Amino acid sequence: MVKIRVYGALWEHLEPSLELDLEGHEIAVADLLTRLGIDPAEVGIVTVNRRQSNMDEIIPANGRVFIFPPMSGG
Repeated sequence: MVKIRVYGALWEHLEPSLELDLEGHEIAVADLLTRLGIDPAEVGIVTVNRRQSNMDEIIPANGRVFIFPPMSGG
């Protein structure tokens, strides 16, 4: 079961916290975003198991994913 947390303006798409049953399979970050209906252009940072990840990173079947929108400011 992949545990997912969504932050910021991305809440418009999903609940802030959800779980996705991948039935023991792994999935790439980009494929997860597509499955969740999130445009990758709206994503700033994705972490998988507390590590910043790229879109090709494979998420293990029991991974934890945090999805953040682009950030700016100073």
